[in-house]
Amino acid sequence: MAGEGLRKLTAVVIIFLALASGWMVVQTEGLTCYKPSTAFQGTCNSAEECGRVCFYQEGWDDGFCSGDKCICTQQCCC
Repeated sequence: MAGEGLRKLTAVVIIFLALASGWMVVQTEGLTCYKPSTAFQGTCNSAEECGRVCFYQEGWDDGFCSGDKCICTQQCCC
């Protein structure tokens, strides 16, 4: 009888720890900042080219095409 109660308590504790650890992972992820590229010329058709312009000419981490514009991205805080 006492063994059954201990098993239920153990199961509840394990489930709680699994859920709590998942919440902590989500909270530690960084934020991404975005800005339209000022150096990219023309219509953005290549995310790779956009990323190169953002990285080498503007000092940002990467870039992607949104519609016909190049958007630069970088990890930012807070």
